Amino acid sequence: MQQELAELKGLIMQTLEANGQLAKIRASIRASVFNVVDSHDNNEKISPFFSENKKVQSIKELETGRELLELIKEFLKFYEMSYTNSIFSSEANLREEINRDAISKRLQINIEDKNKPLLHFVLVQAQKNQKLQQSQSTKTFGSIFSSQEMLSPQKSISSQMSKSKPQIGVSQQEFLKKQKEQFNLLQEQENKKRQKEVQKKQREELQLQEEIKIQKLNRQKDENQLQEDRLKLEKQKLEQIKMNQELQQKSLEIELQRQAQLNQESELKQQQLDLQKKLIEQQQLAQEIQENKLSQQFKEKQQEEQQKLIGIEQNVKETDLKLNTILQEKTKISDELQLIKEQILGEKNKLFQLTEQIQLEESNLQKLQQQLIVQQENKQKIENEQNSLKQEVIKFQDEKKTIQDQIDQLKQQLKEEEQNLESFKQNKAQEIQGLEEKFKQFQFDNNELDKKLAQLNIQKKELQSQLEQQNKLKIEISGEQEKFEIEKGEISKQIQELQKEIKNLIEGRDYLLNQIDDLNNKLNVANNEIDFYKNQILSGQQVEVENFLSTLKQGGSEVEAKATIDQNLETVSVNTIYDDNQKVEYDYDEPFDS
Repeated sequence: MQQELAELKGLIMQTLEANGQLAKIRASIRASVFNVVDSHDNNEKISPFFSENKKVQSIKELETGRELLELIKEFLKFYEMSYTNSIFSSEANLREEINRDAISKRLQINIEDKNKPLLHFVLVQAQKNQKLQQSQSTKTFGSIFSSQEMLSPQKSISSQMSKSKPQIGVSQQEFLKKQKEQFNLLQEQENKKRQKEVQKKQREELQLQEEIKIQKLNRQKDENQLQEDRLKLEKQKLEQIKMNQELQQKSLEIELQRQAQLNQESELKQQQLDLQKKLIEQQQLAQEIQENKLSQQFKEKQQEEQQKLIGIEQNVKETDLKLNTILQEKTKISDELQLIKEQILGEKNKLFQLTEQIQLEESNLQKLQQQLIVQQENKQKIENEQNSLKQEVIKFQDEKKTIQDQIDQLKQQLKEEEQNLESFKQNKAQEIQGLEEKFKQFQFDNNELDKKLAQLNIQKKELQSQLEQQNKLKIEISGEQEKFEIEKGEISKQIQELQKEIKNLIEGRDYLLNQIDDLNNKLNVANNEIDFYKNQILSGQQVEVENFLSTLKQGGSEVEAKATIDQNLETVSVNTIYDDNQKVEYDYDEPFDS
């Protein structure tokens, strides 16, 4: 039953993993946990995106900064863009819930239709204002244009009058001059207006460029956000893989535990078999002992019967002898002897019958012993089987209870996970819609960026060619540097070896100088002692020879001291005088006692 339940559990786990339901359940649980943690953190802390982005912080400093953020958040909330709303609220640090009516009252927006966001009404009002401004500008432009048209026939008249100057009077010339001056003034005004319009266009172009840059930055931010989302998804996938691995490990551990239980059961069975074998061996020993006893008894009975037969044969022999003796004397006793012989034969037959009965009884005893052994074995087997069945029944009941509890827990978990899955699916559908819209914008941006990338690739190729040349130079420089470092290392090694040799030579020189100084000192001491000894010899004082021995022992080795003493004694006996140039040899290798 344990194996069947384990197999059922394994099949359930495999089917859930194959369908992908376990992964979805785990992902939904993690998402709910992360959402709870994020909500808890959002209520307590300032968003790091808001603290890092200084431009977003500058929005709050504006008079209408708060209203701008609230309008955007109301737009996202109106169209149920929950994912972008969560990102926007975290970046803008606007976590509080907003009220549509309160915003409309503050900004004095007339809400004509509740099925449209507040931004729509703001744009409508802005467009109305633009139309009014355009109508006013067209009126002013029309007046200027009419004035120009009025002046254009005057130009033609002036040209005609210039051709026919001799026909025109002085008054007309003055009038034309005035008109020319007015025309020049109008041209100057038009030039100024055109310059202003050009400046406005330049400003607008600069604003457009700045807006394009801002859009690019926003696109980059969106791309970064998409990359972050992808990284988050990859992390979730990795976590799912880890969870799957952990489940597999747990399943392996469960299988190992089951195998261990099976091994324990097999060991117990082997132990039971060993015990049965030991019991059988003990029974066999008991049978052998009984057989030995029976064989001994049978042998003893045979011996007794043989002894009886031997005694009977001896009696028969004795009777034969007696008969032989009696036959000679008495013939009447022959009949009695025949009768006795017949009796003996009858007794022998009885003995043979007894032996056969004993053999039959022995065979019956053996059969009975075998039957008893078989019955005992059957009893033991039945008892063991009953005990094992009782234990298995108890285990099965315990396992059944545990399995029922586990099944109930799994049912509850499945219900909870199904609920979480439904909520997770809804959230994911909303996120997918937002991502699709972003993806469309991203494709449009990519098409524009690809054109720029083509130009950048050309520049990149040129830079690569330059970099290759630089790399070649770097490689050559690095090769020369390596050679230089190798030579430098060899030279440094040689210098170190020379320094070591110089140190050794200096130490040897110092050691030799110290030895030379010691030897010179010893020579001076010895020469002084020799001079002193010469003076003593001349005075004839032999008593001071012993003092000289001690001094020589202190200054030189004992061997040289003895040699000098012998020489001095000889000189004392002969009363010879030594010259000053006489040399004394010392063993300088032996150390002198200071």
